[in-house]
Amino acid sequence: MNRTRSAPAFAELIDLIEMRMRARRIPGVAVGVLHGDEEYYAGLGVTSLNNPLPVTPDTLFQCGSISKTMLGSALMALVDGGLLELDAPIRRWLPAFALKDDQAAQRVTLRHLLTHTGGWLGDHFNDFGFGADAVARIVEEMATLPQWTPLGSTWSYNNVGFAAAALVMQAVTGRAYEDIVRERVFAPLGMTRSTFWPTEVMTQRFAVGHNVVGGNAQVATPWEIGRANHPAGGVNTTVRDLLRYARMHVDNGAPVLSRRAAQVMRRSHGPSTGRWSTGLTWWLGRLNTKADAPLDPEGELLLHHGGATNGFTAQLRIVPGRRFAVALLTNSDDGSSLNDEVSSSALRSMLGLSFDAVTKETLTPAQLRKYEGTYTAHLDAQDLRVRDG
Repeated sequence: MNRTRSAPAFAELIDLIEMRMRARRIPGVAVGVLHGDEEYYAGLGVTSLNNPLPVTPDTLFQCGSISKTMLGSALMALVDGGLLELDAPIRRWLPAFALKDDQAAQRVTLRHLLTHTGGWLGDHFNDFGFGADAVARIVEEMATLPQWTPLGSTWSYNNVGFAAAALVMQAVTGRAYEDIVRERVFAPLGMTRSTFWPTEVMTQRFAVGHNVVGGNAQVATPWEIGRANHPAGGVNTTVRDLLRYARMHVDNGAPVLSRRAAQVMRRSHGPSTGRWSTGLTWWLGRLNTKADAPLDPEGELLLHHGGATNGFTAQLRIVPGRRFAVALLTNSDDGSSLNDEVSSSALRSMLGLSFDAVTKETLTPAQLRKYEGTYTAHLDAQDLRVRDG
């Protein structure tokens, strides 16, 4: 690694983060960069506006949906061990599994679950507390959810599908989902601070989420994530632990996965959404050597996942071919743009690579008006209108 290039570049990242924190009123950020055999860390700001402590590289944050990739890694370790198959119907292990569409329920596989191609309503977050049956109870409720698209035909983000995957993992091991991830991922990688449990978080330095309301950051409540949603987004981790996890994927899965299993996770398994294709729990991108260039299908592979919970945003980007990763954890619901800008800056300054790829098309106002309307999803609605045209 070129230390003389990376160390100043990391200092510039810190300057950028501090500037964006002030502009967006983000209380705290933890950042880490892996470049070859070198690692750089920093903690900025405070854990909470109400009870402030300095953020350090060992401060725990909720990492949201980055947790899905940890589920995927633990599940692929079970595939390595011959306990699971990606393309077998999950009714092999969960005979009572039910959906509104029984034909889909008969055919759904782990690959469907881990690539968001199940087709039913995915944003289902009912809270069943912290009892041992929480995951099973939310999976039972999947029988009530509408089937929006045919199984396997369309990518549609599906949080609750990961609960079904976790229930399969529990069925074949006889272990609680959280114990499987701890034993298969956290322990081998030395992720000693990472945990699902609030009772363990509270014994360490941890960040509190904040939501920006009326231009001001306010502490977000509730803090905890119920056990039914642990598979989709329940991990609390530090930026130091997150880079330990990233190094495993840089090192082709060692010591958690076989090389083959790691390669399966970073192979395209589903529909492309333009900039991204769908890996097994990862988003897959391609990096360019020039900004604002067309997408290069032969560019350097990028693994990406973000995360968002109540008052937290997170991001992890990995470039396996360059032994590079950048991890960001923020305790603000307005941290996503900071994460995007900082990780893109790190790719440019340290690797000379860009993910600012664009495909430019010129449409007339009449063509654009065909897309006007209100687009409604389960938890959100967006109004799209043509202006000045």
